[in-house]
Amino acid sequence: MIRVNLLADPAADSGAYALLDVEFLGAVDVPPHVNRFEDLIVAVLDGELVVVVDGHRRVVEAGGHLRVPRGVPRRATARGPGRALVLAIPAGIERLRDVLSDRRISRDDRAALLAAAGIHRVPAAW
Repeated sequence: MIRVNLLADPAADSGAYALLDVEFLGAVDVPPHVNRFEDLIVAVLDGELVVVVDGHRRVVEAGGHLRVPRGVPRRATARGPGRALVLAIPAGIERLRDVLSDRRISRDDRAALLAAAGIHRVPAAW
């Protein structure tokens, strides 16, 4: 499960960016997907993320960071509890925090809501 807290109000900067505090409450797999609108900078504060961006695997430990450009396939795995700051440029992805953390939303509904926001799943074999 993932908990997402908004740290900067995008409306205050005309939507130029959003800063998110992302907490992994245990092992989490973020399935392969492409984000069409936002570039991300991910700074791992605690724990470890294994991230594959455009076919390149990278292990990011606490204190490390990486850039994830829009339009490029990616997937991520948190091996256990951890925390990261995510800077999204421009803002928009923060509107999905409830979609990502609400277990009552069915898998199909979640996929449709994410697709409407420009996040598209790619085949699991990727």
